[in-house]
Amino acid sequence: MSKKNIFSTKKNILWVDDHINNPALEPDMDELKERNCTIIGVPKAEDFLKIIRDNTYHVDCIIIDSMMPNGTKLSLNETANATRTGLALIKILCKSVNYKEVPIIVYSVLPESEIKDYCSENDIPLNRVTILKKTCPSKVFANEIVNIVSNEKKKK
Repeated sequence: MSKKNIFSTKKNILWVDDHINNPALEPDMDELKERNCTIIGVPKAEDFLKIIRDNTYHVDCIIIDSMMPNGTKLSLNETANATRTGLALIKILCKSVNYKEVPIIVYSVLPESEIKDYCSENDIPLNRVTILKKTCPSKVFANEIVNIVSNEKKKK
């Protein structure tokens, strides 16, 4: 199956968040759109796993909410009692051959140390993960994402 490239001149951002349609995220999305990004919103872990398995989209960056319901495809053990689903998804993502070069952004309210501890305990390379707090201003958030994507493109 060939990947869907939404708009080849745009940066494609796969955003996994159970509250993807929450108006509170609109300023962040608007800032990314102003910077020539297309947002592919995914509200469920199952949908994300299907995208990864099927290699559905060309993706320049993946933003994952750290705290989401676990759905049906992940065990409670993997998701720390169904609250750390995003982190469990990162663990799966890091094993995916198709997405091994794609930058991962954890967009979270959790303390940075908790995310780093989870990554260390689960063999998730910290150099694959950038942590951004949901409290950061939208312009700062969007600039960080675009910088990360631009730096990845320069490496290739």
